[in-house]
Amino acid sequence: MSNRYRNGSNRGQDGQKKSFKDFMKGKGVYVFVFACLALAGATALVATGLQGDKQQAQATPAPSEGSQQVEYLPDLNQSIADAEQERNQAVEDLKATPEPTAAPQPTETAKPVNELQLSKPVEGEFGQTYSKDQLRYSKTLDQWTTHQGLDIKAEEGTKVCAALAGEVTDVKEDGFYGNVVIIDHGNDVRTVYACLAATNTVKVGDKVEKGQQIGAVGTSAMIESEEGPHLHFEVWKGDASQDPATTFPTK
Repeated sequence: MSNRYRNGSNRGQDGQKKSFKDFMKGKGVYVFVFACLALAGATALVATGLQGDKQQAQATPAPSEGSQQVEYLPDLNQSIADAEQERNQAVEDLKATPEPTAAPQPTETAKPVNELQLSKPVEGEFGQTYSKDQLRYSKTLDQWTTHQGLDIKAEEGTKVCAALAGEVTDVKEDGFYGNVVIIDHGNDVRTVYACLAATNTVKVGDKVEKGQQIGAVGTSAMIESEEGPHLHFEVWKGDASQDPATTFPTK
Protein backbone atom coordinates (compact mmCIF):
# COMPACT_ATOMS: atom_id res chain seq x y z
CA MET A 1 0.00 0.00 0.00
CA SER A 2 1.31 3.55 -0.73
CA ASN A 3 2.34 5.94 2.00
CA ARG A 4 -0.40 8.30 0.86
CA TYR A 5 -3.07 5.96 1.74
CA ARG A 6 -1.34 5.00 5.07
CA ASN A 7 -0.87 8.62 6.19
CA GLY A 8 -4.46 9.56 5.34
CA SER A 9 -5.74 6.73 7.47
CA ASN A 10 -3.69 7.83 10.45
CA ARG A 11 -4.92 11.34 10.17
CA GLY A 12 -8.54 10.09 10.16
CA GLN A 13 -8.07 8.11 13.34
CA ASP A 14 -6.41 11.00 15.11
CA GLY A 15 -9.33 13.19 14.15
CA GLN A 16 -11.87 10.78 15.55
CA LYS A 17 -10.04 10.54 18.89
CA LYS A 18 -9.87 14.31 19.09
CA SER A 19 -13.55 14.70 18.37
CA PHE A 20 -14.51 12.14 21.12
CA LYS A 21 -12.35 13.97 23.63
CA ASP A 22 -13.94 17.27 22.72
CA PHE A 23 -17.40 15.66 23.05
CA MET A 24 -16.57 14.28 26.48
CA LYS A 25 -15.37 17.67 27.60
CA GLY A 26 -18.69 19.24 26.67
CA LYS A 27 -21.10 16.40 27.56
CA GLY A 28 -19.21 14.48 30.23
CA VAL A 29 -21.50 15.55 33.04
CA TYR A 30 -24.56 14.17 31.31
CA VAL A 31 -22.92 10.88 30.56
CA PHE A 32 -21.93 10.44 34.17
CA VAL A 33 -25.44 11.18 35.41
CA PHE A 34 -26.92 8.69 32.95
CA ALA A 35 -24.51 6.00 34.06
CA CYS A 36 -25.41 6.56 37.69
CA LEU A 37 -29.12 6.28 36.94
CA ALA A 38 -28.62 3.05 35.00
CA LEU A 39 -26.59 1.55 37.83
CA ALA A 40 -29.25 2.52 40.38
CA GLY A 41 -32.00 0.95 38.26
CA ALA A 42 -30.11 -2.31 37.89
CA THR A 43 -29.46 -2.42 41.64
CA ALA A 44 -33.16 -1.89 42.40
CA LEU A 45 -34.16 -4.60 39.94
CA VAL A 46 -31.78 -7.11 41.50
CA ALA A 47 -32.95 -6.20 45.02
CA THR A 48 -36.60 -6.58 44.04
CA GLY A 49 -35.92 -10.01 42.57
CA LEU A 50 -34.12 -11.18 45.68
CA GLN A 51 -36.87 -9.82 47.92
CA GLY A 52 -39.51 -11.71 45.88
CA ASP A 53 -37.60 -14.95 46.12
CA LYS A 54 -37.26 -14.51 49.86
CA GLN A 55 -40.99 -13.84 50.30
CA GLN A 56 -41.87 -16.89 48.19
CA ALA A 57 -39.52 -19.03 50.22
CA GLN A 58 -41.14 -17.76 53.45
CA ALA A 59 -44.67 -18.36 52.09
CA THR A 60 -43.93 -22.03 51.37
CA PRO A 61 -43.43 -23.84 54.72
CA ALA A 62 -40.73 -26.46 54.76
CA PRO A 63 -42.12 -29.95 55.42
CA SER A 64 -41.34 -31.12 58.90
CA GLU A 65 -39.92 -34.51 59.71
CA GLY A 66 -43.12 -35.58 61.42
CA SER A 67 -45.36 -34.70 58.48
CA GLN A 68 -43.13 -36.61 56.06
CA GLN A 69 -43.42 -39.73 58.31
CA VAL A 70 -47.21 -39.62 58.42
CA GLU A 71 -47.61 -39.04 54.68
CA TYR A 72 -45.00 -41.32 53.18
CA LEU A 73 -43.82 -43.85 55.79
CA PRO A 74 -45.90 -46.47 57.67
CA ASP A 75 -46.04 -46.27 61.43
CA LEU A 76 -43.71 -49.13 62.27
CA ASN A 77 -44.62 -49.10 65.94
CA GLN A 78 -48.32 -49.44 65.13
CA SER A 79 -47.64 -52.22 62.59
CA ILE A 80 -45.67 -54.18 65.17
CA ALA A 81 -48.44 -53.71 67.74
CA ASP A 82 -51.09 -54.88 65.26
CA ALA A 83 -49.03 -57.94 64.32
CA GLU A 84 -48.54 -58.81 68.00
CA GLN A 85 -52.28 -58.45 68.63
CA GLU A 86 -53.12 -60.71 65.66
CA ARG A 87 -50.65 -63.34 66.87
CA ASN A 88 -52.12 -63.30 70.38
CA GLN A 89 -55.64 -63.59 68.95
CA ALA A 90 -54.58 -66.56 66.79
CA VAL A 91 -53.14 -68.28 69.86
CA GLU A 92 -56.38 -67.71 71.79
CA ASP A 93 -58.45 -69.04 68.88
CA LEU A 94 -56.26 -72.12 68.72
CA LYS A 95 -56.72 -72.76 72.43
CA ALA A 96 -60.48 -72.34 72.10
CA THR A 97 -60.72 -74.87 69.24
CA PRO A 98 -61.84 -78.22 70.67
CA GLU A 99 -59.60 -81.15 69.97
CA PRO A 100 -61.02 -83.52 67.38
CA THR A 101 -62.50 -86.62 68.86
CA ALA A 102 -61.58 -90.00 67.52
CA ALA A 103 -64.00 -91.33 64.97
CA PRO A 104 -65.99 -94.24 66.31
CA GLN A 105 -64.73 -97.54 65.04
CA PRO A 106 -67.25 -99.45 62.96
CA THR A 107 -68.66 -102.38 64.79
CA GLU A 108 -69.99 -105.53 63.30
CA THR A 109 -73.71 -105.26 62.85
CA ALA A 110 -75.40 -107.87 64.94
CA LYS A 111 -78.00 -110.04 63.31
CA PRO A 112 -81.46 -108.72 64.17
CA VAL A 113 -83.04 -110.71 66.95
CA ASN A 114 -86.81 -111.02 67.08
CA GLU A 115 -88.40 -110.26 70.42
CA LEU A 116 -90.13 -113.63 70.10
CA GLN A 117 -88.12 -116.52 71.50
CA LEU A 118 -89.31 -119.79 69.97
CA SER A 119 -87.84 -123.25 69.89
CA LYS A 120 -87.34 -125.11 66.63
CA PRO A 121 -90.42 -127.24 65.92
CA VAL A 122 -88.24 -129.89 64.25
CA GLU A 123 -84.55 -130.45 63.81
CA GLY A 124 -83.30 -130.39 60.26
CA GLU A 125 -81.67 -128.47 57.44
CA PHE A 126 -83.25 -125.28 56.16
CA GLY A 127 -84.74 -125.52 52.67
CA GLN A 128 -86.64 -122.55 51.23
CA THR A 129 -86.04 -119.59 53.58
CA TYR A 130 -88.32 -116.69 54.46
CA SER A 131 -88.69 -114.10 51.71
CA LYS A 132 -91.40 -111.51 52.16
CA ASP A 133 -90.13 -108.87 49.74
CA GLN A 134 -87.77 -110.79 47.44
CA LEU A 135 -88.75 -113.43 44.93
CA ARG A 136 -87.49 -117.00 45.31
CA TYR A 137 -87.58 -119.70 42.67
CA SER A 138 -90.12 -122.46 43.30
CA LYS A 139 -89.28 -125.82 41.70
CA THR A 140 -92.88 -126.99 42.10
CA LEU A 141 -94.42 -123.93 40.43
CA ASP A 142 -91.43 -123.35 38.13
CA GLN A 143 -91.63 -119.64 38.78
CA TRP A 144 -90.36 -116.90 41.07
CA THR A 145 -92.53 -116.13 44.07
CA THR A 146 -92.41 -114.90 47.67
CA HIS A 147 -92.22 -117.32 50.60
CA GLN A 148 -93.90 -116.35 53.86
CA GLY A 149 -92.44 -119.19 55.91
CA LEU A 150 -89.41 -121.40 56.50
CA ASP A 151 -89.07 -124.93 55.17
CA ILE A 152 -87.19 -127.34 57.47
CA LYS A 153 -86.15 -130.60 55.84
CA ALA A 154 -86.49 -133.83 57.80
CA GLU A 155 -87.39 -137.47 57.26
CA GLU A 156 -91.07 -138.19 56.85
CA GLY A 157 -92.69 -139.08 60.18
CA THR A 158 -90.23 -137.01 62.28
CA LYS A 159 -92.00 -135.47 65.31
CA VAL A 160 -93.16 -131.85 65.00
CA CYS A 161 -93.49 -130.00 68.33
CA ALA A 162 -95.10 -126.72 69.46
CA ALA A 163 -92.58 -123.85 69.27
CA LEU A 164 -94.25 -122.11 72.22
CA ALA A 165 -97.01 -122.86 74.69
CA GLY A 166 -100.48 -121.97 73.50
CA GLU A 167 -103.91 -123.12 72.36
CA VAL A 168 -104.73 -124.96 69.15
CA THR A 169 -107.13 -122.75 67.20
CA ASP A 170 -107.29 -124.59 63.86
CA VAL A 171 -106.67 -128.10 62.48
CA LYS A 172 -107.41 -128.52 58.77
CA GLU A 173 -106.52 -129.92 55.37
CA ASP A 174 -105.54 -127.05 53.03
CA GLY A 175 -105.65 -127.42 49.23
CA PHE A 176 -102.20 -125.85 48.88
CA TYR A 177 -100.32 -126.54 52.14
CA GLY A 178 -101.80 -129.92 53.03
CA ASN A 179 -102.39 -130.84 56.67
CA VAL A 180 -102.17 -127.71 58.84
CA VAL A 181 -102.20 -126.96 62.61
CA ILE A 182 -102.43 -123.37 63.94
CA ILE A 183 -101.58 -122.43 67.57
CA ASP A 184 -102.40 -119.12 69.28
CA HIS A 185 -99.72 -118.06 71.82
CA GLY A 186 -101.35 -114.87 73.06
CA ASN A 187 -100.15 -111.29 72.50
CA ASP A 188 -101.42 -111.62 68.91
CA VAL A 189 -98.74 -114.22 68.10
CA ARG A 190 -99.59 -117.34 66.08
CA THR A 191 -97.56 -120.21 64.60
CA VAL A 192 -98.51 -122.31 61.57
CA TYR A 193 -97.35 -125.91 60.97
CA ALA A 194 -98.04 -127.16 57.42
CA CYS A 195 -97.19 -130.12 55.17
CA LEU A 196 -97.86 -132.49 58.12
CA ALA A 197 -98.28 -136.22 57.69
CA ALA A 198 -101.63 -136.31 59.57
CA THR A 199 -103.90 -134.06 61.62
CA ASN A 200 -105.06 -136.49 64.29
CA THR A 201 -102.47 -135.65 66.95
CA VAL A 202 -104.24 -132.56 68.38
CA LYS A 203 -107.66 -130.95 68.02
CA VAL A 204 -109.02 -127.41 68.25
CA GLY A 205 -109.09 -126.13 71.84
CA ASP A 206 -106.21 -128.26 73.08
CA LYS A 207 -103.72 -126.56 75.40
CA VAL A 208 -100.20 -127.45 74.42
CA GLU A 209 -96.85 -126.84 76.08
CA LYS A 210 -93.67 -125.70 74.44
CA GLY A 211 -91.96 -128.75 72.90
CA GLN A 212 -95.13 -130.90 72.97
CA GLN A 213 -95.72 -132.96 69.81
CA ILE A 214 -98.54 -131.66 67.60
CA GLY A 215 -97.88 -133.72 64.41
CA ALA A 216 -95.24 -135.30 62.10
CA VAL A 217 -93.29 -134.32 58.98
CA GLY A 218 -95.07 -135.23 55.74
CA THR A 219 -95.40 -134.41 52.03
CA SER A 220 -98.99 -133.15 51.98
CA ALA A 221 -98.30 -129.62 50.64
CA MET A 222 -99.14 -129.71 46.93
CA ILE A 223 -97.65 -126.23 46.36
CA GLU A 224 -94.25 -127.54 47.63
CA SER A 225 -94.42 -131.15 46.46
CA GLU A 226 -91.03 -130.96 44.71
CA GLU A 227 -89.28 -130.02 47.97
CA GLY A 228 -89.54 -133.53 49.48
CA PRO A 229 -90.50 -134.26 53.11
CA HIS A 230 -90.33 -131.09 55.19
CA LEU A 231 -92.21 -128.86 57.62
CA HIS A 232 -93.50 -125.54 56.32
CA PHE A 233 -93.36 -123.28 59.40
CA GLU A 234 -94.77 -119.74 59.67
CA VAL A 235 -94.74 -117.12 62.48
CA TRP A 236 -97.24 -114.25 62.57
CA LYS A 237 -97.47 -111.12 64.75
CA GLY A 238 -100.88 -109.64 64.10
CA ASP A 239 -101.27 -109.40 60.33
CA ALA A 240 -97.51 -109.31 59.66
CA SER A 241 -95.45 -112.38 58.97
CA GLN A 242 -92.09 -112.75 60.73
CA ASP A 243 -88.89 -114.48 59.70
CA PRO A 244 -88.95 -117.71 61.77
CA ALA A 245 -85.15 -117.99 61.69
CA THR A 246 -84.87 -114.78 63.76
CA THR A 247 -87.01 -116.25 66.55
CA PHE A 248 -84.81 -119.24 67.25
CA PRO A 249 -82.16 -119.10 70.00
CA THR A 250 -78.65 -118.36 68.76
CA LYS A 251 -75.87 -120.79 69.53
